[in-house]
Amino acid sequence: MKINIETNIPCPTGRQHLEGIRATLKRVLLEMVPGESFIYKDNKSLYDAAKQAGVEITTRKVDGGYRVWKR
Repeated sequence: MKINIETNIPCPTGRQHLEGIRATLKRVLLEMVPGESFIYKDNKSLYDAAKQAGVEITTRKVDGGYRVWKR
């Protein structure tokens, strides 16, 4: 049996879809600077993502969800 070795074939991205929103939130939190904020619908996911990213956040309930500030 002969096996063909190929080059310049891009490797597909990993299993990001399994982590989904938490990975996205983590990336956003890491890109933010202290004092910046955004609104998000789910408080639990925010704290999980912040803990994984090693980031401190403050949240307040507002119309439409929770406002999240990076500290």
